[in-house]
Amino acid sequence: MQVIKHFLLLVCVAVALLAPPTASAHGVQPAGTTVVQDLGPYTLAATISPPTALPGPVSVQIAPQQSFSGLVSVTLWLVPIGAPSPTPPPAHVISEQGSFVTQLPITGPGDYELGLQASGQGGSGEARVPVTVAQQPFGWVVALIPAALGAFVLIIGGAMVVRLRRRMSPRFNELLTSSMALCALIALVAFVATQLIPANVTLSLSGSPTSIVPPTP
Repeated sequence: MQVIKHFLLLVCVAVALLAPPTASAHGVQPAGTTVVQDLGPYTLAATISPPTALPGPVSVQIAPQQSFSGLVSVTLWLVPIGAPSPTPPPAHVISEQGSFVTQLPITGPGDYELGLQASGQGGSGEARVPVTVAQQPFGWVVALIPAALGAFVLIIGGAMVVRLRRRMSPRFNELLTSSMALCALIALVAFVATQLIPANVTLSLSGSPTSIVPPTP
């Protein structure tokens, strides 16, 4: 009977851990990294901010760093390093006093390439900015989940072996039950903590921006 209770307790913990989270933490928007880049005759500043959680959007703010006549069309995209350039999204049009912010979604940590393209009356230009997105979760909290579940299984296995060899005293049986309940509680609390505590998502430049020279006609 005790073995059945222990098995049901383990099943309940497993269901709780595998259930999709119903709530997520909302962190403060991390500080961004600013790159000043020449795109042909235009000098623009791109402030790149990581998402508060993954998957999530990378925020990019574009602001002119020089005066120019007319309007400039700016196109941005973000792809993993080595991936082909996507179909260009709709362009943003700015004046010399204007700026804009756009959101570029990513699914996980890794090395990415931010593409920037500008075109206006003075000409056009294109550049690539390599960035690295990293996620630093609370590793020791995450490690508690398999450790606690492993201890839970070991205690059940040990209890079954002891029960087969000799009769357990009520005190020893109570100790085993309390130990298993503690392991299950630790695993559950650690899992809830990983869902409610936002992981630290960082973004950094992984190299120097590269200007793309258009082919000579």
